[in-house]
Amino acid sequence: MNKDTFDLFLVEASTDQKRQRAVYTVSSVQEAYDKFMGELKTNPEVNQKLKSLTIKSGTVSYDIFK
Repeated sequence: MNKDTFDLFLVEASTDQKRQRAVYTVSSVQEAYDKFMGELKTNPEVNQKLKSLTIKSGTVSYDIFK
């Protein structure tokens, strides 16, 4: 990562009844996974096992804020 860009991680998970999505500006896939799973475990509505989990990464330029 350089000073003109930042990394984003999109985490998507689904259960039998619900799809959850979150975007994180962390430095690694592992950090994104850990944050997502931590948030998921604190959510009382989610008491089912995950059917799928996908993490996508991308680099975004700070120019989008101009």
